Amino acid sequence: MWATKRMCSIQRQWPSLKEHGLHGSIFLKIHRFWTDVLGYCHLRATHVKATYNVQNEWLIMDMATAVGAKKVKTAYGKGSKAAYDERQLMMEAKMKHLNLSFAACGFLGIYHLGAASALCRHGKKLLKVVKAFAGASAGSLVATVLLTMPENIEVRTAVLNRGSVAPWGSMSRFQGVCEPQALVPCGAEAPSPWAELVGRSEECEAFTYNFAEEIRKLYFGAVTPGYDFMTRLRAGIESFLPSNAHEIAENRLYVSITNTKNGKNYLVSNFASREDLIKVLLASSFVPVYAGIKAVEYKGEKWIDGGLTNGLPILPMGRTVTVSPFSGRLDICPQDKGHVDLYIKVAKQDLMLSVANLVRLNQALFPPSQKKMESLYQNGFDDAVHFLLKENWFE
Repeated sequence: MWATKRMCSIQRQWPSLKEHGLHGSIFLKIHRFWTDVLGYCHLRATHVKATYNVQNEWLIMDMATAVGAKKVKTAYGKGSKAAYDERQLMMEAKMKHLNLSFAACGFLGIYHLGAASALCRHGKKLLKVVKAFAGASAGSLVATVLLTMPENIEVRTAVLNRGSVAPWGSMSRFQGVCEPQALVPCGAEAPSPWAELVGRSEECEAFTYNFAEEIRKLYFGAVTPGYDFMTRLRAGIESFLPSNAHEIAENRLYVSITNTKNGKNYLVSNFASREDLIKVLLASSFVPVYAGIKAVEYKGEKWIDGGLTNGLPILPMGRTVTVSPFSGRLDICPQDKGHVDLYIKVAKQDLMLSVANLVRLNQALFPPSQKKMESLYQNGFDDAVHFLLKENWFE
């Protein structure tokens, strides 16, 4: 536009320059220059217009083809309604193949136990159609327990901690979902029908609380010289893992571990023996330096925490329902409010960038107080109930 105006101005001034004899070679060169610029602009504009027309023709052709294809589909009884029905069938087929995955989270695994309790109590319809369980670090332990011995994960009936008061029932924010709360001193006889449930939940839940209490008492936590983190963890796993756990877990449990040689992540789902399953679970929970110096040896190679490379395994078949004590783009997780929706990918997890998540990260390695852990358990329970209600799986 500027070149065109400039050329028109020179053309208007040219007769006046010619009359006064000021039309030497320099003005001829200027005149030719601007004439060439104007010509180029004209050609360029024509080219753009032609390109636009060609694109429009292709667009019209595509629209016509789409309309024609739709008519053909309608003629053969495969119109929009049929296409919608096909999508619905595909979605239903995907929903029939469900997986359940628990994120790596250290001592925040108590949140997983709360969520698992809600699933056992109010999500039986969901658990019946779950084809595979997956997890990393503490998440793999909860996934293993939920798959191999779900009877050991029930609604919390007591916090088995010496010298404290244990809350019976639940303080859920969902009215009518859980039983009212009553206070019973620890060591007292549990009121019927809770007695049986106490025995079931004691192994897993009590182990988690006691393990956390041990770490809290140590001056440097798990890295205190002389403390054998892995030996303590192995003792806990062996105490509640059934003898045929490896048979139940075969091709249904996927544990995330990291190879120390190449740094690659592997999902192990084949277990030749109970000992193999225990080794894989220990490897998935081994955080270098924090849990020890020597990595876990399995099948002639050394392995470390799967949460370092894949903290939340997503299986390729069907839909994977994700559980994590960290707020993010997940199915069952805390819903942090009042934060800017900024997300970061950490070990394949989309986590919200928030102060609360940073606090949780610290608590994963350095367990919080007993009271806070009880609150985390309840949060896991409530968040799972919220998910079941939203997905129409609650019962």
